[in-house]
Amino acid sequence: MSLANQTRLPDELIVLDDVSSDDSVKIVETFAQCSPFDVKVLKNTDRLGAAQSFSKALGYCSGDLIFPCDQDDIWLKDKLAIFEKLFETHPECLLAFSNLQMMNHDGSAIPGRSLWQDIGFYESEKQAINSNQAFRHLIKRNVASGNAIAFRSKLISHALPVPQGFMHDEWIVLIASLVGSIQTIEQEVVHYRLHPSQVVSSPNGMMGKWKYARKIMDQTYFDNRIVRAEALMQSVDRLDDLLLDDHFKNLAQTHLKHAQAVTTMHQRWFTRPLLIARELLTGRYHQCDYGLKGVFRDCLL
Repeated sequence: MSLANQTRLPDELIVLDDVSSDDSVKIVETFAQCSPFDVKVLKNTDRLGAAQSFSKALGYCSGDLIFPCDQDDIWLKDKLAIFEKLFETHPECLLAFSNLQMMNHDGSAIPGRSLWQDIGFYESEKQAINSNQAFRHLIKRNVASGNAIAFRSKLISHALPVPQGFMHDEWIVLIASLVGSIQTIEQEVVHYRLHPSQVVSSPNGMMGKWKYARKIMDQTYFDNRIVRAEALMQSVDRLDDLLLDDHFKNLAQTHLKHAQAVTTMHQRWFTRPLLIARELLTGRYHQCDYGLKGVFRDCLL
């Protein structure tokens, strides 16, 4: 197990079983008996889902730095040491995330393929993420995977509970960008396993991204944009005194208006051309969405 092989061992491991039907609990309990660090095994009585189970597990963490570990990926042996050194070097850093090396479901590496390459996370965006303006980019899209992030425990009180419509990692990174500094790590310190049963995966290539968009972007997806934008607006209001930039509140309001417009155009097709033109003219496609890619999405889906 890659946790036990770390050069800097974790202080504790919190495991929350979400009413699994396999031998997961038995496997973890067996590991706990010989683990070089403390392992707490908790069990849900009712299935909560990934986001809420993760939120619940966070309440049992006692360490200063928290590393989500909710997938069957492989951590390189110096992952914890690399992250710990970054947080020591940057005491202002609230959250950090790294790149990931992609691998097949059988554990074989996919040469030359990383998550950042798949999602087009390039140098200009990295620099913005590292400059206390991460929120302006993360409000458009999530670029951090939960198995490659770490954050200070004080973020928990700001981020929980995870609202409806968000995965836990996306929400925690977004809230961190509102109130603290974020740093990126170039090294691919996690080997990210790709298999069909994952809740979220990484589509590759133009055709793969198009098929993925067609699969997930149904009416429920567009209706959910308002739910997400309203939840973000509520958190921005709640954290008003802690915001890194006063303009973040205006940006969250703009984001909500854009979400309402996009949802409406997908509910009432006859309003779509007018609303697309309006959102382009106001600049909201570029402020809160994928720019012209967002326009093409709303024209074609």
